[in-house]
Amino acid sequence: MGLRAAEGFGGGQAGGAERGVDAGVGWVLAGRVLRPVSSITAAAEDAAESAAARARDLDLQVDADLAAAPACGNRLLLERMVGNLVDNAVRHNIRGGWVSINTGTGEQRAWFEIANSGPVIPEELVPALFEPFRRVEERTSVRDGTGLGLAIVRSIGTAHGACVEAHSLPAGGLRIVVTLPLAG
Repeated sequence: MGLRAAEGFGGGQAGGAERGVDAGVGWVLAGRVLRPVSSITAAAEDAAESAAARARDLDLQVDADLAAAPACGNRLLLERMVGNLVDNAVRHNIRGGWVSINTGTGEQRAWFEIANSGPVIPEELVPALFEPFRRVEERTSVRDGTGLGLAIVRSIGTAHGACVEAHSLPAGGLRIVVTLPLAG
């Protein structure tokens, strides 16, 4: 029985003991799901580099502590998830503010943490940020975007068996931690 990429099959039957995996996050061989290894660290480095010009324009202090964080999952989807989080942390910030990006592992999980300065967001409004097309208008003066970024983060996280936790910070801004199954 050959190895088949499950991407694009959306969980449907492929035949025999083989079966697709939702969101294309694995391959199936003889009925067993094999998940590819993705570097959350590399995704964070790439996302920070992509957001660097905008961060400079806003005079943001960007600090990163990027330890190895190999996770199981689809590289492109995990890159999108991390990219959305970094982009949001930069766009929904204040001039002269800060962004903190961290990666690492612990307790059989890889993790990605991002925190940023910004206007105060009441804790009870944080879950709404993960709903499609929902935005907290007073959070930032930035009016571009559709309100899909964090909804996409949640969907990708769910497809990868991740836990996504978000909390407002007392001085303003958000702290978001994503934990994923550790590769290995």
